[in-house]
Amino acid sequence: MSNNVVFEPNPKQIRFAEIYLNLDSRKTQKEIAEDIKVNPKTIQRWFDNGEFVRWINSKRDEILNKSLMARYKVAIRKAAQGDFQFSKLLFEMTGEYVQKTESRVTNVYEDYEKMSDEEIIREFERELNGFRTTRTQKINREDDTPKKTKS
Repeated sequence: MSNNVVFEPNPKQIRFAEIYLNLDSRKTQKEIAEDIKVNPKTIQRWFDNGEFVRWINSKRDEILNKSLMARYKVAIRKAAQGDFQFSKLLFEMTGEYVQKTESRVTNVYEDYEKMSDEEIIREFERELNGFRTTRTQKINREDDTPKKTKS
């Protein structure tokens, strides 16, 4: 049986969200607590409540979604004016831009640079044979281990 209880914020939580999610406001939680006349620990308890967090996150998403078209228009206008950063932003927003990173591996075996191809192949085969021997010895030891049998 599912629990369809919907979080109902109280008036102070609603006022908190209005201030907290206001993009023009730079107030801290402590300053907001003073404004709405609650103890800052009360706000912390609200954030400890998963239902409150889901509710305030849904309100944040609503605000961002409402401003999405306006953000696209600004980005398009700036990109058309030749602003590379906004062109990049548009591609990121549409998922068409993925930043690529390049990795360089440094050569820890500088001696190999001085060796001929044949010498490198022989060294590789020697190391590979050593690995095979070690692996075979381990398997043989495991085979020699007495097994418990059912009586």
